[in-house]
Amino acid sequence: ITIRTDPKDKTVVVGLTVSLFDTLPVANDLNVSKLGMLFVPAEFGDHALYQFLRIDVDDVAPTCTSEQSTEAYLAQTESADEMTYYAKSENAASVACSFVPTALKNLRRVAKADSLAPITDVIIGELAGNEVSPQIYTLCGRGPRSNLRTLRHGAAVTELAVSDLPGVPGAVFTVADTSEEAMGKKIDKYIVVSFADATLVLSVGETVEEMGKESGFLPNVPTL
Repeated sequence: ITIRTDPKDKTVVVGLTVSLFDTLPVANDLNVSKLGMLFVPAEFGDHALYQFLRIDVDDVAPTCTSEQSTEAYLAQTESADEMTYYAKSENAASVACSFVPTALKNLRRVAKADSLAPITDVIIGELAGNEVSPQIYTLCGRGPRSNLRTLRHGAAVTELAVSDLPGVPGAVFTVADTSEEAMGKKIDKYIVVSFADATLVLSVGETVEEMGKESGFLPNVPTL
C-alpha cells in the first residue's frame, strides 16, 4: 500500500495505490513484528509465521489506484454517493484488479501452528484395528486447504526400554535426581514399581536397568 499526500500538507491524503505483494490464505488478521516477521492467523486451516525476504513490489504486479475508483464512479449513472455506490459488491468488483494466486515470492514460511478449524465432520471409532482407544477422524479446512486428520487420546511418549514385569503393579513412582550435576533440572533418576508382595527399582540413564539391594528399597515387600 502506497499513500500519496499533499506536498503542502503531509497530513492530507490525496491518493492511494494498492499492489499485490504475495498471496496468503484468507486470514482473520495480519500481525507484523519489528523483527520483520508476519503472523497470519488463518480463517481456515493452519496458522503460519512468515519472514519478509524483501519489501519492494514488481512493476508488473497487479495494482489498483484511488484514481481508477474515482473515474469509475464519475462514469456511472447512479445518483448514489461514492461510499454507497461501492458498498455494492458488483460495483466494487468492477474496479478491483484480478490476480492468480502464486507461490511465495517476497515471504518465506518459517513455522506453522496446527488448526482444526473449521471441522466439517467427525467420526469416532477404533478403525486402526490394533489400538485400545478409539481414534477421532476429522474433516478440516475448506477448499484446497481441506484435509483429513486423525486424533488420538493421550500424550506422545518416547520409548526408552521394554521390560516384562512379574505382575500387575499397584503403583509407580519416580525419584528425582538431587545430585549437584542435576541441580535446577527436573530429571528423574529412578522408577519405583510396587507390586502386592515386591518392589522393583529401575535406574534411568542412557539405558534403563534393574537395581538390587543397593537401591535402598526392600525388594520383597510392597512400597506405599
